[in-house]
Amino acid sequence: MRVLIPSLRGGSGIATYTIKLAEGLAAAGHEAIVLDEDGGFESPPASVTVLPLQSPPQVRYPFEPAAEWARLGTIKRLAREHEVDGIHATRLGFVSPRERRTVITVWDPIASPVGRFRAARERGEDRSMEAVYGLVDGVAAARAGAVVAVTPAVRDGYRRFGTCEYIPPFLDDAEIAPSRPSRSADVVLVAGHLDLARKGLDLAIEAMALVRETVPKARLVLVGGWVDESRRDSLPDFCEPVGRMTPAEVTEAFAAAGCALIPSRWEEFGYSGLEALAAGTPVATSPLPGYQQLSGGGAFAAATRTPAALAEAIAGALSAGAFEFPAECRASNAIPRILALYDRVFAA
Repeated sequence: MRVLIPSLRGGSGIATYTIKLAEGLAAAGHEAIVLDEDGGFESPPASVTVLPLQSPPQVRYPFEPAAEWARLGTIKRLAREHEVDGIHATRLGFVSPRERRTVITVWDPIASPVGRFRAARERGEDRSMEAVYGLVDGVAAARAGAVVAVTPAVRDGYRRFGTCEYIPPFLDDAEIAPSRPSRSADVVLVAGHLDLARKGLDLAIEAMALVRETVPKARLVLVGGWVDESRRDSLPDFCEPVGRMTPAEVTEAFAAAGCALIPSRWEEFGYSGLEALAAGTPVATSPLPGYQQLSGGGAFAAATRTPAALAEAIAGALSAGAFEFPAECRASNAIPRILALYDRVFAA
């Protein structure tokens, strides 16, 4: 089977998912053609073809989806030239209106402009942009042959569009280490920009202050950059900003930690938590739907988005015993389920 994956852009969980998807298809004996926007796919397997996705003409587009739609012709041409069996879009602006042999992966449970506008207002994000993305996602779901939902909440929000299956993000089985019986009291938070409002740094600091009442040695290790560099200077003394790290260094930081922390107001899934679990380290999160129902016993989700509830989740993670990596997030389980969707959609 030959599958076109229309877009890869580095620096996000969606990009990580796209790479893992292509690698998983290759490991299962299939071919993947990935259109890479910024050269983020390094050392692909032999059966993964990486092609540059050229930037659109120098035209000012009011919203990013408009720039994506401007490249639909290129994507359709490449699909024909490479005689692909179907398309798997991980970014939904790249879904053609005349191509039903398309599977999409959806990250947000809200598929309407009004609903996304309201959610953005509550989260303090760009309401107009989120409303546009709500429209884009809804249109893509209506066009696609099937939806891969990364959380149960996404599955529930997209049932009305037809075939929709919950298949969470995944990692290659070879990347997964067993949980460790003894760990430090370090709590590691990873973000591209730590002080973005949606990342929940203030909540994390308040929760850690409560954790330190019973675990005085607990530190909050902050991995990533800053929008406002001055924010770093006002951190409490139990915070240790260490700057940006390579993926290999992040894995080492997780392996040395007591737990990983995702305090976000909202997160499509939060691949860093999955990477921590793969390093043998439990994860504490705010009430994120991606982690509330994972199996294995290594994910501790706060019941509410309050310092006390998050502190309880962190304490649970720090004191956790042995756990299993979530079976549903192993590529050996996820890829066969995705291939089963391909068989149904691409043969239609």
